[in-house]
Amino acid sequence: MIARALDRLVWLYQKATEGRVSPCRYVPSCSTYAREAVAHHGAGRGSWLTLRRIVRCAPWGGHGYDPVPGVPEPASHHPR
Repeated sequence: MIARALDRLVWLYQKATEGRVSPCRYVPSCSTYAREAVAHHGAGRGSWLTLRRIVRCAPWGGHGYDPVPGVPEPASHHPR
């Protein structure tokens, strides 16, 4: 139930910011990461993983592909 509420909040955020240029330094975006983390790991661990990701998204942080741990990679991100 909590996981569903968190997912809905992030979904609402995504809808509110739809069409804007993403400031995200990582792929997937932090909001997509949050939805995947909560769906795969549940509300508690998913929220913790999301918080860690947001902290890493600072100007001095990294960038690039950063998937949710334990979630299978989409086919488009497999090395060729």
